[in-house]
Amino acid sequence: MNREYILNLLILASICMWCIYTNNRIAEYQGSKYEWKKLLGKSEKRILIEFQKENILVQGLALIFYAVITVSHNVLIWLLGIFNFILLINNIIMLIFRKKYHGNLSGKLFMAGMYAYFVWIFYTFIQQIIEGGSAYEIVVHIINSLCIRNVVGMVKQPPVFIVLVNIIVFAYLFLTLPQYNDRVCSNYSKIRIKRHINLTKNIAMLLVLYSGYIFLGINISYNQNFFSVITGVFIIILSGTIDDSFHEDVCNKQWYKLLGEKYSCFLRKKMIEEIQIQFVIVITYLICALINRYDISIVCMIMIYNVSCGICWVTYFSSYYVNMQRNYMTFEMIKLYVIMIVAAMPVLNIILSLYWYVCGTLRWNKYVRDY
Repeated sequence: MNREYILNLLILASICMWCIYTNNRIAEYQGSKYEWKKLLGKSEKRILIEFQKENILVQGLALIFYAVITVSHNVLIWLLGIFNFILLINNIIMLIFRKKYHGNLSGKLFMAGMYAYFVWIFYTFIQQIIEGGSAYEIVVHIINSLCIRNVVGMVKQPPVFIVLVNIIVFAYLFLTLPQYNDRVCSNYSKIRIKRHINLTKNIAMLLVLYSGYIFLGINISYNQNFFSVITGVFIIILSGTIDDSFHEDVCNKQWYKLLGEKYSCFLRKKMIEEIQIQFVIVITYLICALINRYDISIVCMIMIYNVSCGICWVTYFSSYYVNMQRNYMTFEMIKLYVIMIVAAMPVLNIILSLYWYVCGTLRWNKYVRDY
């Protein structure tokens, strides 16, 4: 794989990671911090500037990373790209701010565009798998596809009209900030609605993953090894979706303490939820294995891997449940990406599961039973 392909992947991955990080940082800002600043009479513009100052280190690192990997002999184009990147990240922050707090049309359209882009990438990925070829050829085709090559190209070496569009969007978003100075859009008044929305999002995400897996099962299950690897990837992703169950259950911590709930009972409930999440994948894989007469050893390995991943995720989230907040914290998100890698390692995930089980038991007993 040549240098150009690697750079394109790095740029796309770094932008996605930065967007996820920024989205979660703003989510942390949702509660008392934002509302206290409003109560102190601070303007929307001032609040946004203070938020930027708090996150200047991450933005600075993102800018340095971009400047290094896009360095060019043409200094003018390079500087134009850096200027455009600064505008881009500021526009994204202001759009996410509006989506989070004000729910206006610009924020909604931005998030809808982001979701549509990821669906486009997923569709391209599925299309290339169906067309066949080696893993290397599939990756190269995806990188050369319209959804990645053109978008990354516009970020690396932006045309003048893209820079002008970013300038216009930045000016519009920044100049219209004062109209929100007298508005405080609290999320607490919409907790019930938000729970229903979160539940709908979770169900929709699971349906998309299930549909994608069944679609792949219909089209590529004849290839035993490749489909087994795809199954492993889906197992890792789906096992991790149990985190929503833990975060939604945070409000019941005091009830567990009041009723003296045992840690083993709590863990058993979460394991049952994990089994329910993985049920469709397991059944689909077993049906494909029977139809295509897979090697029994590979089927057993996938089933064992499924169980180990499920236990790994459940014990991990259970280990710090008593200290868990309703919304994701920044450090928690960073750890989540590391755990996703760990959960994919067959032996290490079992060892860490035992460690997290012990830690979770000690913390639970200290919180619930005071010993």
